[in-house]
Parts: sequence; C-alpha cells; structure tokens
Amino acid sequence: MRANVLAWGLVCLLGTMGCGSGSDDHTEDFLGIWMVTGMSETKCGNAQPKSDPVSLTVTIVKGTDAPLVIAQGDCSYKLDVKGTTATIRPGQMCMVNGVTVVFSGGTFQVSGLNGTFTQMGTASIGSGIVIQCMYSASGTASKTS
Repeated sequence: MRANVLAWGLVCLLGTMGCGSGSDDHTEDFLGIWMVTGMSETKCGNAQPKSDPVSLTVTIVKGTDAPLVIAQGDCSYKLDVKGTTATIRPGQMCMVNGVTVVFSGGTFQVSGLNGTFTQMGTASIGSGIVIQCMYSASGTASKTS
C-alpha cells in the first residue's frame, strides 16, 4: 500500500514548475507516456523507514488551468513548468488504495527522452486512528512516446 502511495507521488513529479515563455518554454518536452522507475521511502511515526521499488507508466498532457497534468487511473495532478525543470503544485491530494496522499513538492528534470525526479509528501493511513507518514521518492524516467 505504501509503495503505491509513493508511486503516485512519483507520478506527480513528472512535469512542473512556473510557466516558461518564449524559447525557455519546454512544456512540449514533458508531454507523452513515461516509464518511471526508482525507490520510495515511507516513515510512519517511530517505525523504521520502509523502502520500496517503484515502477509504473504515467501520461503527461497539457492542462486547462495548469501547463501540465499527470494522469494515471482515477488520479491527476496539476504541474507547472519552467525550462526543463518541472515542479508539482503542493497541497494536491489523491486517494490511492484507501490512503490519502498530500504532495508537498518535488522536481522532475528532462533531457531529451530521459528524466530524473525527486518527490516528498505525506500519507494518512487508517480510519478512526489515522497515522501520518512522511514519504520521499527518487529515480529516473524514460519517455516511450
């Protein structure tokens, strides 16, 4: 469950940071289907951090009220772009396998058909008694189309 939360967080990283203009606008470089791989780490309370591999496919499209949107399954995330660096808009949330994920930040940098990312956020696990967890993720992405 936590690995999925982190994977969704990775999805969010792929595409964001203030709108560029003119020749500095690389929004088109982010559009398409990306294969994301990396590692995520979840830390809940005083428990030892848990690391999980992440491997998923995401789609990045142009948004209507944001330069980019990452879409996968029932979730989508708004992204801003400046140059070849993307940043997730903080505060967005999504339910992933019954876990509420709130994204606090992250970056994705593209170079041709490849990218690198980092991400951070929180996840709320449980009902009644809710456990707040911190998570982070990092890795690479390859554009498939």
